[in-house]
Amino acid sequence: MSKRVRHSTLIKKLSKWQKVLKLSDWSIRIRFSDEKQMGPNNVALLVNCSHDENAAEILIHKYYYKENGYRTLFNIDTLIIHELIHIILNKKLDSFPKMILKNKKFHNFEEFICNHFAIIIYHVFHEKL
Repeated sequence: MSKRVRHSTLIKKLSKWQKVLKLSDWSIRIRFSDEKQMGPNNVALLVNCSHDENAAEILIHKYYYKENGYRTLFNIDTLIIHELIHIILNKKLDSFPKMILKNKKFHNFEEFICNHFAIIIYHVFHEKL
């Protein structure tokens, strides 16, 4: 059985990491979801992201684990940071040609960047906060 965090804890963590990543001016909702809304391979997902309105929504799988023959519990902080980095990258990459942005190799590289930056940011700031 996977442990769960409360929604109020999610909101506190989101607020903390928004400040660290200088996204406090964004209106970001965060909520638990399930596979039906997120797809089978997602543990967290950024949806309804609008740079014009500085608004977005983050979905976190209600058990936030992936099954690959075994269960891996994800650090909820790094999931949140990962999705916030997508917001930052998307804003910076908005002027890129759409053909590049929709390419699967580019998407895989963006995921790689977000994963590694999230882990680094968590370890650097977690001890200081």
